[in-house]
Amino acid sequence: MGFLLSKSMDQNFKKQQEFMLHNARLQMERQILMQNQMRERQMAMQIAWSREFLKYYGTFFSLAALGLTIGWVLRSVN
Repeated sequence: MGFLLSKSMDQNFKKQQEFMLHNARLQMERQILMQNQMRERQMAMQIAWSREFLKYYGTFFSLAALGLTIGWVLRSVN
């Protein structure tokens, strides 16, 4: 009787161990997917910030260069 109970407990223990291993694998896969998604979002945010930075500074320096050039031409003509 004790042997049958022990055998049944061993089987349950092995099933539980396999179940825990499977859950750990799933959790690890999900964590890796989430980390990859967060990394991609962070890269997208950096790219968007760089675009905005380039747009605003490019506009400012283009207008500044144009204004200085026009001012220099008007000043040198007179």
